[in-house]
Amino acid sequence: MQDLLIFKRTQVAKQLHLSGSLLGLIVQYWGVSAPFTIFLYHGFVKMIPKELDESAMIDGASTFRLFLQIIFPLLKSITITVVVINELYMWNDFILPLLMISSSKSTRTIQLALYSNFGIHEVQWELALPGLIISVIPAVIFFVSLQKYIIEGVAAGAVKG
Repeated sequence: MQDLLIFKRTQVAKQLHLSGSLLGLIVQYWGVSAPFTIFLYHGFVKMIPKELDESAMIDGASTFRLFLQIIFPLLKSITITVVVINELYMWNDFILPLLMISSSKSTRTIQLALYSNFGIHEVQWELALPGLIISVIPAVIFFVSLQKYIIEGVAAGAVKG
């Protein structure tokens, strides 16, 4: 089912003349990750008590100041969680870049460049394995550096109010 959806999305991108370009890939990633991101934010924002808004308005805060100084700091953990989930999904994705931009060597992703080391009759292990290790390092560093906020976001979402 997932493969059929990807195939249909690439057909639409071809009709809109977006295949073979990074812009088409960015539009597709945005279309895939936006609903999930909105879903997570919606669930998190519903847990913020309305009394915070009311008390800030009574104290004379404008709508912009209310968001900037009260609501936005509360959204830090869910924002970092969403960024990490989307970053790991896009970093590790293989099939969508293969279908969208595999024709051009200048726009290939790291995963597509690594895939070129695996041929039909021959595998260049001396290039493939170090490349695989190097491609994993940025994702691991990114996850480990933001791990504290991810745990906060998951713990905040698990509390029943």
